[in-house]
Amino acid sequence: MLSPSMIFSMTAFYAFLFEFILPNSNPIYTADWVDVIMYFLGALIYWAYWKNTSSKLSAATNKLI
Repeated sequence: MLSPSMIFSMTAFYAFLFEFILPNSNPIYTADWVDVIMYFLGALIYWAYWKNTSSKLSAATNKLI
């Protein structure tokens, strides 16, 4: 599982790339700050899902031992 710092730093990197760098370098791209919110919401959902799933897998593995 990825650590929360890895998940959210990659989210920040891609938000910066797609919502600041690319729109300022080429007019075919547009910046939409609602997308940034959605990127981080998706990252939060991903982290919560995998945190929950990995804890269930750990519990199931410990029962087998």
